Amino acid sequence: MKLTLSYYPDINQYKSLEEIRKAIVNFSKILEQDYSNRIGQNVVIEVLDIMSVKEQTHQMTSGNTSIGLMKPVSYVLCHNKNKDVVPAAVAWRIIDGVEGETYFAQIYTRTNTNIESLEDIKGVHRLGFGDSFSTSNFLIPAADLLKSGVNPLTKFRKIEFFGGHDNVAKAVYLNETDIGAGHDGVIHLLSLVKGYEDANQVLKQIKKVDIHSDPIAVNKGQIPDYEKFCESLFEISKLPEVKSLLEDFWGNVTKLGPTKHENYQSIEEAITQLNLTESDILN
Repeated sequence: MKLTLSYYPDINQYKSLEEIRKAIVNFSKILEQDYSNRIGQNVVIEVLDIMSVKEQTHQMTSGNTSIGLMKPVSYVLCHNKNKDVVPAAVAWRIIDGVEGETYFAQIYTRTNTNIESLEDIKGVHRLGFGDSFSTSNFLIPAADLLKSGVNPLTKFRKIEFFGGHDNVAKAVYLNETDIGAGHDGVIHLLSLVKGYEDANQVLKQIKKVDIHSDPIAVNKGQIPDYEKFCESLFEISKLPEVKSLLEDFWGNVTKLGPTKHENYQSIEEAITQLNLTESDILN
C-alpha cells in the first residue's frame, strides 16, 4: 500500500530546500521499511512535492495526504475541521540544556533599549512578527501579549510582518523594529550569520512562553495499525542516522515521542483569544 507524506518550505530556515528534501526522503525510506516489518505488509511512503503551509493544511484536512510534518498551528486547524487528523508523534528538543517535548516562543528587543519587561512597552514602540501562520513567530506571542494587557493590535505605533524568524531578528538587530517574536533559538541562530555575530550581545529576551512541539500528524483512518505506526516512529528516532535527519529538517530535535491532541490546547486558546479565523492565519 502507498501512503503520502507532506512538508512545508520553512521547516528549517537554515538549510537549503534540497538538503531538507533529501533528509525527509531518507527519513521516509527508513520509516516505511520499519513500519512494513512491524505490520507484515509492504508500505511505500511517497514524499510529495514541497507545499505551502496553507496548501498542506488543506490537503491534510481533506484527507489527500496521509502524513504531515506540520507546524503546531497548522495541525490544530486541521484537527478542528477533521477529527481524524491526529498527532502520531511529537518532536523532542533540548532547550536550555533540558530535553523535553516543548520549545518556547520569545519576545525580545535590543539590549540598549529601556525595555526590560512587557510593562515597559509604550505606544511609541514598533512590533515585528514573522508569518501569520507561525506558532512561535506570531500566534503564541501575540496571545501572550494580549493576556498580559498589551494589545498586539492597538498598543504599538507600528506592527509589521517580516516573514520568517530570521527576518524579524535582523529587523530588531538593525533597529527597523523595536520588539520581535520568535522561537527559542532565534537570537543564537542570528549570531551564526555573517555580519550578525554579536547578536547575543545586541539582543535580549524579555518574555518566553512554552509551546508543545512540532507534530507528525496523520489521517488516522489511512494508517493500518496506527499503534504500530506510532511505535515505528518512536523506535527509528533512536537510530543515530535518523536523529541526524531529524536535525536536518527540524533543527534541534533529539527524538520522537508520544503525544495527544490535548497537548495543543494552548494553541486553540490563542486562536480564540485573538478572534482569528483560519483564513486570517493562512492568508
